[in-house]
Amino acid sequence: MAEIKNVIFDMGQVLLKFTPQRIFSPFFPDPKDLSLVTGVIFDSGDWVALDTGCVSEEETVAGWIRALPEHEGTIRAMMASWYRGMDPVEGMYELVLEL
Repeated sequence: MAEIKNVIFDMGQVLLKFTPQRIFSPFFPDPKDLSLVTGVIFDSGDWVALDTGCVSEEETVAGWIRALPEHEGTIRAMMASWYRGMDPVEGMYELVLEL
């Protein structure tokens, strides 16, 4: 059997839990604002385009700010640190170490 040299993991929902409401709620504590912002970000397909590398973060953030100019500062702060709200999927840290 051939030796395995590389293992590729997806980040969201494989290595780390990706729960937008939990990740973004510290930035948008008002449920109406949270719903509005997550709708703009996720219902538009922008997040998928960003995640797959089809658009740059700068382009994406600029579009969100055009849609929600009153939230510009919060959107920028959120994008600077959103990834800190993702927790490891149980058991994956140990699996990665083992591999």
